[in-house]
Amino acid sequence: MMNEDNIFKSPRTEEEVEELVKYLRLNARVDEEDYQRMERNFAIVDGELEPVREWMRRCGIEDDIIDMVSSYNKMPGKIALYKGLYEQQIPAFRPILMSTADISKKNREYMNLLAKQVSETLNWVLRNTKDPQQAEQAIQAGKERIEELKYFLFKNSHERFLEGALRMTMAKEDIYNKMKATLESLIITDRAFIEEYWQDGEPHLRVLNPLTVAWSKSESVSDVSKGRFVAYSEVYTIEDALDKFVPDWRSTNPTKKVKERVGKFIRNYLPDRKHKDIDPLYLWDIVSPATTVTWPDRSMMYDMGQVLRSNVEVMVYEVRVYRDVWYLTSYDNEGIPEAVILDKAFKPPEDAVMERTKNRFGIEVRRYRWNEGDLEHYADKMMIPRRYRIVTDRFGTIITHGEPRQPDNIVNPFLEFSLSIKGGLRPAINGTGYSLVDRAFPYHVSYMMLMSKYLTELSRFQLTVSSIDASQIDPEMYVSQRDADGTNIIQNIVSKIRRVGYMFYN
Repeated sequence: MMNEDNIFKSPRTEEEVEELVKYLRLNARVDEEDYQRMERNFAIVDGELEPVREWMRRCGIEDDIIDMVSSYNKMPGKIALYKGLYEQQIPAFRPILMSTADISKKNREYMNLLAKQVSETLNWVLRNTKDPQQAEQAIQAGKERIEELKYFLFKNSHERFLEGALRMTMAKEDIYNKMKATLESLIITDRAFIEEYWQDGEPHLRVLNPLTVAWSKSESVSDVSKGRFVAYSEVYTIEDALDKFVPDWRSTNPTKKVKERVGKFIRNYLPDRKHKDIDPLYLWDIVSPATTVTWPDRSMMYDMGQVLRSNVEVMVYEVRVYRDVWYLTSYDNEGIPEAVILDKAFKPPEDAVMERTKNRFGIEVRRYRWNEGDLEHYADKMMIPRRYRIVTDRFGTIITHGEPRQPDNIVNPFLEFSLSIKGGLRPAINGTGYSLVDRAFPYHVSYMMLMSKYLTELSRFQLTVSSIDASQIDPEMYVSQRDADGTNIIQNIVSKIRRVGYMFYN
């Protein structure tokens, strides 16, 4: 039976990790209707007609009308237009280390200094130039130079270094294209998710597929990184999965390590396992892998190359857990505090005075107080939130687990804490949020039906148009001539023959 206390603490044993995995698998669910709606939106943007027809069938629309839906798709063009407009408005980012007032002051000083240098250079040129034409050219060049100084911004050496590093990082990580990818995700699904992660000793960013992301958070919280956990599913080749999640697998006995880990995958993916319909409906049972996926089987165990090329579907869970630490605050003789976070192995001095009190975060803690020279120390033992990441296959077999690299926020380790997967749904106050594609979908269906009708009518067109002057028709015929059902004969005739190349005018 699961020990529910363990789902809040940083796991210390394999059994506690397995209990945490059970909790996450049980709660990492997705609303099936919401998933199908997003899947339909992606299919519409890609030009698939079957999701549109399925939606029309659920709405009770007749089959002959459903068959009128054509493949005229304006969605990709509209999304490309949005992305183009957004690209024109993407700001140029730069690091700022000073206040607005200080920047304005430095800009004025910088411009005055440059203008003074230009003026001195210009005066020297005029004194040493006898040709009036050269003097006039120098004056004009000086005016243009002073005009250019209006657009100069002061940057200290640290800012210039950070600005160069920022430009290099944005180019290396392809930030602008990732920004447009999140915009496209918002347009189609009304949500977007970005993961920050470390690989090969470097931080990276990536945009996640919104169809594969599940989370647990309060309704009033918009960002999933402030929630309890975030999870996503992805298909990797086994070699790429090991490189990303078990980077040391090549160091010693790689073949043995692969067989140990991949053996679990293969046993799970064998056809004779329990049918998935017996299990609860999880996010991972809804998500369909790509059609090109090749799953491992028994015969692959004898061909290491084939094993590494085959695929495995992994689930990445990142959960907020709590770890015991010491929050040490030191005050000098001027009362200036300096705080650090220490591991739970820290031990206060034996002569420290212990008391129970509430710290500045409002948490009741055991506080140890002692003096060391001119410094006064306070050590509070408490629990702070930490990121804990678990990677499993779709059946819960643990691939790896542990705390990833993460910042320690000393000022406020609670309020500033966040998971490394950011994003969420666009806020919708007192209602269900719908994406732009959701809102445009009924009109898009109408447009596709109209285009189908237009093509049908165009195919009937006889290349000649007979013009009929409606004013020459006896008005009495509208009143006196009636069909068997009581409708006017002339109106019936007009409604029929207007489809085959007759144009009426009055």
